[in-house]
Amino acid sequence: VVPDGWQQGRGAFGGLVIATLARACERSTEDRDRALRSMTAELPGPTEPGPASIEVETLRAGNAVTTVAARLVQKGEVRAHAVAVLGRKRIEAPPRSEAAPTATPFDRIEPLPSDAPFYPTFAKYYEFRNVGPLPFMGGSEPVASGWVRPRNPGPSRDAAWVIGCADGYWPASFTAEHGPRPMATIAFTIDLLADVGALPLEEPLLHVGRVKAASEGYVVEDRELWTAAGVL
Repeated sequence: VVPDGWQQGRGAFGGLVIATLARACERSTEDRDRALRSMTAELPGPTEPGPASIEVETLRAGNAVTTVAARLVQKGEVRAHAVAVLGRKRIEAPPRSEAAPTATPFDRIEPLPSDAPFYPTFAKYYEFRNVGPLPFMGGSEPVASGWVRPRNPGPSRDAAWVIGCADGYWPASFTAEHGPRPMATIAFTIDLLADVGALPLEEPLLHVGRVKAASEGYVVEDRELWTAAGVL
């Protein structure tokens, strides 16, 4: 049952829907060593508060990788669809990524109020500590950066927790806009690189979002999430 209060417009915010599909995909395999490595999702329609069903299909289970498809159905329509890749650890190798961005530490920034005027309904469930431009300031560059974490983080860290944080921040394009306009996630891909389960329960993540391209009302945005220790 999709709870009321998590909306972004008419439907539940994409992070909640995609996170729910991620957990369904993870629970479809009995091999707990196969962590969620990558997931692609499409949201063809709004997932509204109320009953919904999730159907999961294993596309293939190999020696080390399982590929799973999941769909959320509501009122006879597919409202969300995802394909997830779950894989065992392959080799022991040092992690590698670009250099971590520099930002004011989390504990030196005041959180934004839970009723900020530009928040959609669901945002009250997240804590944001902004280090970049705020939405609708008409800035010269469409970027968004700051710390994010759930206000009620729950008992453990998993891929769903990261997905919610990744989709929870406002679109980077908003910082270059002069006023609000409708926008929703319709396609989403996430690659999970670190051991999410090892993160402390209260760990905030540094979100860095950049618009890569925009045309005819559609925007492509890259987002990164970093730990305070500089792990991507």
